[in-house]
Amino acid sequence: MSLHIENEFFTARVLTRGAELCSLRRKADGAELIWQGDERYWGAHAPLLFPVTGKLKDLRFERDGKAYELPPHGFAKEREFEVLGHTRDSASLVLRSDEETLQQYPFPFCLTCTFTLTETGIAVTRSVKNTGGAEMLFSIGEHLGLSLTPW
Repeated sequence: MSLHIENEFFTARVLTRGAELCSLRRKADGAELIWQGDERYWGAHAPLLFPVTGKLKDLRFERDGKAYELPPHGFAKEREFEVLGHTRDSASLVLRSDEETLQQYPFPFCLTCTFTLTETGIAVTRSVKNTGGAEMLFSIGEHLGLSLTPW
């Protein structure tokens, strides 16, 4: 699903799959600022990287004697997020650990992503909460693709 937000300066679309910003358009001239994807090169827009950024050696790690496997850049980019809130100019989405994520990453978590349009662009906030009792190891990032359109 795609969520549309706008203010007097910009419009944006955020995908609930991966909490991915897929469009940021300036109203003044219609310029699209986010890469619109081309499968010949790279089909994504701005994937969220969690609970790892990059690639683990052999795509695996061990914790308390048990082996876990994570794809490059983690699993958040492939997961469907729940909509927490959606107003005219902002959207908040959440991903909570579940049985599937705990098979790949043994830490209970709550990951919240908020997108808010401003007069100069968009503010993106990512918040990770450890909902378990053990120390939680993670990294978070975003692979933002910018449009080739002149700004």
